Parts: sequence; C-alpha cells; structure tokens
Amino acid sequence: MQHVKFVEVRDSDAEDCTFLRAHELAYTAQTAGRLVHALEALEDSIGGYQVSRLIHSLQSATRAHRDGQTSTRL
Repeated sequence: MQHVKFVEVRDSDAEDCTFLRAHELAYTAQTAGRLVHALEALEDSIGGYQVSRLIHSLQSATRAHRDGQTSTRL
C-alpha cells in the first residue's frame, strides 16, 4: 500500500489506520531533529544584524522567562 484507500476519513478501515499509524510514528520520531534543524537555520538566515535570529530568539525567550511570561498564547 502506498497511500490510504479513502478520500474521507469516515470511510477509513483498520488497514488504513494501521498504515497511517506506521507513518505517524516514523514522522513523530523525527520531531526533535526537525526542531533542531529549524533552530540551526535561524543561525544562518538574515545577515547584517549584530545578532542572528537564533540569538535574538534566545534573548527574547530568556527575557520573557525572567519576567515570568510563561503563557504560550501569541
């Protein structure tokens, strides 16, 4: 099987669910790597500034944490 048989989830069966579960497990196992890659990309993004986007993000997060800003709302 290369892809699920259904078009709408309500039409899925056990075989589709088992197939998708294997793909989901493989994908989620790589989450940490994708996050690290995204952070590394911030180090090498826009030039010309005194600090990289990674350092700026870390500074902002540190200041928010020190100020007690723990909300995840944007």
